[in-house]
Amino acid sequence: MPEASSAATNLSPSNNNAETGMAAGHIKRGCDLLKRDDVRGAISEFRQATELDPKSSEAYGYMGRAYEELGQWDEAVQVYKQLVLLKPDDAKALYCLGTVYKNLCQWEE
Repeated sequence: MPEASSAATNLSPSNNNAETGMAAGHIKRGCDLLKRDDVRGAISEFRQATELDPKSSEAYGYMGRAYEELGQWDEAVQVYKQLVLLKPDDAKALYCLGTVYKNLCQWEE
C-alpha cells in the first residue's frame, strides 16, 4: 500500500473537488490512527473517505489492510473486491484479495 503522505496527495485528476480533498484528509487521519494502533478508528476514517470519494483506491487499500489486522476476513474481502473493481490490473490489489481468500481457505475464488 502507498505511504500515508502520498495517499493524501495522490488524487485522481477527474476528482478535483472539495469532496476529494476532504477524503484525502480522512485517509491521512486514518493512517495516523493506524500508527497509534487505533484500527477501528482508522476504518471509520477510511470508510468516510470512500463515502466522499468512491473512487479512492488508497482508502480501500488501507481499509482492507485494517480489516486484515482485526482478522475480519469477510469485510476485507468486500473491501478488496471494490479495490480490484477500481484497479483491475493492479497486482497489489489482486494479491491482497488473494491473500485474504487464502486465509479463508477459499481456494477457488
